[in-house]
Amino acid sequence: MKQVMLLLLLAGLGLSGAVKAQVLAPKTSMPAQPADLASTLENSANPRFKVLNKPTPIYRRAADTLDEKHVFVLTPGTKVYIRKYLLQGYMINFNSEEYYLPYKFVVGIPTQIEI
Repeated sequence: MKQVMLLLLLAGLGLSGAVKAQVLAPKTSMPAQPADLASTLENSANPRFKVLNKPTPIYRRAADTLDEKHVFVLTPGTKVYIRKYLLQGYMINFNSEEYYLPYKFVVGIPTQIEI
């Protein structure tokens, strides 16, 4: 008889633990996150571009700027499409490939939107 009572007691404790686990947490409303300008521009349907006004070196990735390992130098008047805004520069599309363009080479050049 004691074994049956002990078994029922353990079964009841297990059942109450399962019921407690199913209790839903109170709903909390999350405030809306402000829109991030960089992600908004990156996901835009209208591409952004810059027209270079001086010879500008471009790189495969940001780390190549430390060793000045540029892929080639773009001539003035070249249109480059901005694909991603990074911390120190842009990822651009040129000749169907992605390159890194540091901000310091395009300071003062307006970003244009193609419509």
